[in-house]
Amino acid sequence: MPLDLVRGEAAERNRRADEQAQEAAQQKWESAVHKAHAAYTHAYRVKHLEEQSDAWHQAKRLADT
Repeated sequence: MPLDLVRGEAAERNRRADEQAQEAAQQKWESAVHKAHAAYTHAYRVKHLEEQSDAWHQAKRLADT
């Protein structure tokens, strides 16, 4: 097997390995962004519901007095 062919095959294997590593890193990043977005959305909803609950309790106290 000629040396150039061996080098070419090794370079192709390295290129494929790099490509797979980049794809894995991209998937990891996208997963982290998705999780962060879901956590932020949940926290925002909880805060909003707590504010609504506080306003309702305050209105109820005012109505009861």
